[in-house]
Amino acid sequence: DKNKQPSVKKQIIKDGNPSNLDLNNLVSKNSVYSGETVWFNTTIDIKPGAYNYVLHDKIDSNFTITEYTIHEIDDNEKSLTKNQDFNLIFNPSDGCTFHVEFTKKYLEEKAEKIANGTINKITVLYYATLSNNAPINTAMKNNTYLTYGANLQTNPSETETYTFGIPVFKYTNEGSTQKGLKGVEFSLHTGQDCSNDNIIKFTKKGSEYTYSESTTGTVTTLTSSDDGTFNVNGLKAGTYYLKEISTLDGYNKLANPVTIVVEQGNDGKQVIKVGTNTYERVEVLNS
Repeated sequence: DKNKQPSVKKQIIKDGNPSNLDLNNLVSKNSVYSGETVWFNTTIDIKPGAYNYVLHDKIDSNFTITEYTIHEIDDNEKSLTKNQDFNLIFNPSDGCTFHVEFTKKYLEEKAEKIANGTINKITVLYYATLSNNAPINTAMKNNTYLTYGANLQTNPSETETYTFGIPVFKYTNEGSTQKGLKGVEFSLHTGQDCSNDNIIKFTKKGSEYTYSESTTGTVTTLTSSDDGTFNVNGLKAGTYYLKEISTLDGYNKLANPVTIVVEQGNDGKQVIKVGTNTYERVEVLNS
């Protein structure tokens, strides 16, 4: 094939807002809350002589696709029409989640504009919802590539989405030994004032608490288990405030909330900080 080779690039719209999507704020890695919607944007760099264009997309099984749009980028940015400009095939035989097959009619009709550079990109935009059971601190990879011409293929492009967790250990010192305290109650907040307006809701399963935006079947109280531990799951990178609501008889309740910063490292994984120190888990001492 003597024509220039097309390429694809898949990215995530950071902090995507359905009413105001910022296509200039694109990243390859992100972190989200459990159950949150993530916007994916794939750009096809289309080249003269385009034919047999098929976009292959495979999304992590923890995502469910909700809606999509496909645009041809020129001065007017036209939306393409399903079953006319492209065919959408879900669960094809190659293991992908879907294919976007651009029709011969569409590519032939646009050949002149593609050749003179009036049309040079096609964007495939869709959003997907993350499962409440998504793994913690694990890369959920979503990738894409384009096949074209006579059995040619572009390099793949991939994104990684994470959801994070905060392990907590509530303890007291008995000599040189840390003893876990059972039944100490906390709440987690996004604001330093730890008000009801910024309290975070969870679903509970044993000592596991998973972020939930649902208004039903949720809890706001986090209780330490028999060994003094509990896990807060399904969080995105950000600053959180762990407030001690009540403690055991004979112990002093914390006067101030614990400020916990969850960062996303260069490798995509979580970094938990309390103050300037980094921890595998947040240890809260009672005296």
